[in-house]
Amino acid sequence: MINDPDVTLTLFAHNAQERLREYGKHDNVQLVDGDFLDKDVRDKAMNGQDMVVLAYMPKKDLEAQTIVDAMEKASVKRCVITGAFGIFDELEEPMRSKQEKLAHGYDGPLYKQLKKDAKLFDESSVDDTYLRMPWLNDDDTEKLEVVPKGTMMHGAGVSRKAVAKLIAEIVADPSKFANANIGLQGMQD
Repeated sequence: MINDPDVTLTLFAHNAQERLREYGKHDNVQLVDGDFLDKDVRDKAMNGQDMVVLAYMPKKDLEAQTIVDAMEKASVKRCVITGAFGIFDELEEPMRSKQEKLAHGYDGPLYKQLKKDAKLFDESSVDDTYLRMPWLNDDDTEKLEVVPKGTMMHGAGVSRKAVAKLIAEIVADPSKFANANIGLQGMQD
């Protein structure tokens, strides 16, 4: 997307000028240093956006709500959220036990927050796509399996390249997976 002259990207992050410097060299990229809880900076960055791609893990209870509020205020109707798999207890063994241990239990604070955030976006006026993703890898493949909500997942890792391709497809066609909560996983041999 960064090389597509028809796409303008606003990259919002803590220390964006430093961390994302290489992307800021492109004419179609604006870097914004900010925090989700900084209303002025967040709302200013949200104005004029067609879509938000949210790649974050919640740390504070209010983050997701402030993002939804800012999107609704700026009339941004489309959002893609990269979340974690397992939030609906949909993992098959042995991945289920591994993930439960890493996340400190499915009833632990991380999973409670992820579930709460997914529900918040689902119940908002925003057309969201929630991507439940396993561990990402650097494999050179664009293949992945899309798993509907309510279907068990084997949890094979998926490549960053495959996830980026899917997100680019959603940006190009915002109706793709609109108002859907889908699992992503690598292809099993």
